[in-house]
Amino acid sequence: MAGAPSSNSELTQGTAHSPHKQVVPTSPCLTERRFAMKRLGAVLTLLLLAVFPVFARAGPKSGELIRADYGSGNNWVEVTERVRSLIHGDSLNFRVDNNTLGVDSRPGEVKVLRLQIQDRKGRTRQLTFQEKLRRNPRR
Repeated sequence: MAGAPSSNSELTQGTAHSPHKQVVPTSPCLTERRFAMKRLGAVLTLLLLAVFPVFARAGPKSGELIRADYGSGNNWVEVTERVRSLIHGDSLNFRVDNNTLGVDSRPGEVKVLRLQIQDRKGRTRQLTFQEKLRRNPRR
């Protein structure tokens, strides 16, 4: 017969719209591979959905340090340059204490670091961080 498939290799998968084509069953290996790919896709989607909010929160919150003061009451010391030297990239991570800031404006009293920050839109805000005291355990 002309136009009829001459071997099994020429058989095609049938669809609901073409009733004259023969259906070739899929191999178990192919089915397993499809299932594995679907599972991998689902896992990657869940992973991206879980990680995306972390990146969104870690977005730029940077600003420019305008001024930094360290002290308490009526006794404050300007430490802007010292704090600027502690900035690494867009992060500032250090212990607020006399040793780190290089001054002790009020010995024996708890002090505060005040940072005046200006964001990209020109708005300024003040952030305050209390001194972290190291206490020696009683002997």
